[in-house]
Amino acid sequence: MARKKKPEEAPAGAPAWMATFSDLMNLLLCFFVLLFSMSSTDTAKYNEIVEAVTSSFSIFSGGGSALDQGILISSGVSQLNELAEYYSNLAVENAAKEDGTKGGNGKPADGKTENNNENKPENNNKTEEHKEISKDEAVKKYQKELKETAEKNYEQASEAINQFKLNDMVQLKMDTSYKYIGLSIDGYFLFDSGSAELKKGADKVLDKAAGILMKFKDADIVIEGHTDNVPQTNTVKYKNNLWLSGARAMTVLEYLTEVEHMDPKKLSASGKGEYEPIASNKTAEGRQKNRRVEIKIFNKVAD
Repeated sequence: MARKKKPEEAPAGAPAWMATFSDLMNLLLCFFVLLFSMSSTDTAKYNEIVEAVTSSFSIFSGGGSALDQGILISSGVSQLNELAEYYSNLAVENAAKEDGTKGGNGKPADGKTENNNENKPENNNKTEEHKEISKDEAVKKYQKELKETAEKNYEQASEAINQFKLNDMVQLKMDTSYKYIGLSIDGYFLFDSGSAELKKGADKVLDKAAGILMKFKDADIVIEGHTDNVPQTNTVKYKNNLWLSGARAMTVLEYLTEVEHMDPKKLSASGKGEYEPIASNKTAEGRQKNRRVEIKIFNKVAD
């Protein structure tokens, strides 16, 4: 009777092929480590990958990342108990921190009283009062400077009038709000009745007036023509006194720019007609005073 062949027993330990497989894995690992060591990391792409992975493992619809202490919630519900415990511990910690910042009676731990005066209504009122005081001080400073400059200009113009001997032809006045000083030239020395052309000898008057104006080169100057209330009946050149006064103002402006070479950018002209009298038109003397050319020199400090 033939003897049964005894089955071969498997050798103890891991199979022989496992050693070869392990060596292969080690070589691959070393290969990838070598590749990684020679590569450079793109920070932006790395952050995108991290966010994508974090979003995939989050249970929140917004794809929130790991929690404050690094606890990561998986896509399942197995860690919800840990989440509840985490928030419970977090609440306790916050309460402890708040209690450490303030004493048991609500005061800071260092014994100092909190200063919340900044939010009190009375402090807001004080701030508004301070702003009002600052505004009032600025207005007072402006008015003082305006007045001082106007008085200085008036004194300078008065001296120039005396220098050029124009006292009988020019009257000097100051605006009550100190915005300008005015040279009022009697129209008798400049124009004939009903005319806007300079009469003989008017150029000498304007030459002296220009000498005064030259002392205020940086100031804006307005030339205004004025008439009495006598209607224009002897001429068809000017429709009314308003047109006549405007033409006279332009004549003076042209003389100052073309003959005296004053800056036209600083000069302007307008006609006021009979509507701004300085005397009564019922008398010949009053009408004579109203027929005038006023040259206003504006204060540089004024708005």
